[in-house]
Amino acid sequence: MPKPDDNDREDDSVYHTLEKLSGLLTQTANAMKGTPPELTSWSWHDLPVIAQKWARVIRAAKDFRRAQGVTVASSLAELRAAVDALEDGD
Repeated sequence: MPKPDDNDREDDSVYHTLEKLSGLLTQTANAMKGTPPELTSWSWHDLPVIAQKWARVIRAAKDFRRAQGVTVASSLAELRAAVDALEDGD
């Protein structure tokens, strides 16, 4: 995105806001999808769907642990099994 003229404060403000939001979306995409391949950026169009899936995974993990009578995850393998079970249900 080209930077606006330094003389136009409103455009400059919009530019900085868009740059900040762009950075936040990029960081969110990378956090949810992993580091992109070299010279590549992840698309943002599917972030709401991915966030919903992550929310379901977290809820399933909490429900799983609650059903086991455990309040703190004690085993990564058990958590992965809950995630796998959720993904198999898609």
